Amino acid sequence: MKGETEMTQKDYLVLANALLKAKSNTDAWQRTVCNVADALKSDNPRFNANIFFNACGTQDYRGKVWQNGLLVVNEKANATA
Repeated sequence: MKGETEMTQKDYLVLANALLKAKSNTDAWQRTVCNVADALKSDNPRFNANIFFNACGTQDYRGKVWQNGLLVVNEKANATA
């Protein structure tokens, strides 16, 4: 659209820094980081979510089981690794 500016890497880092400052070991915080990463990826296909997650002080744990803000380790999966 005319007059619309694209976000830059600097903008992404500002967002990541704000999320890092608000970091908590909760499911809600982790979901928020994932949702922000998804929104940024839909805005810019070249967006690197792994760099963003690292800047937020976390990683993408989607598809894994969380309980009370902690990642639940599947003992069965560890036994076969």
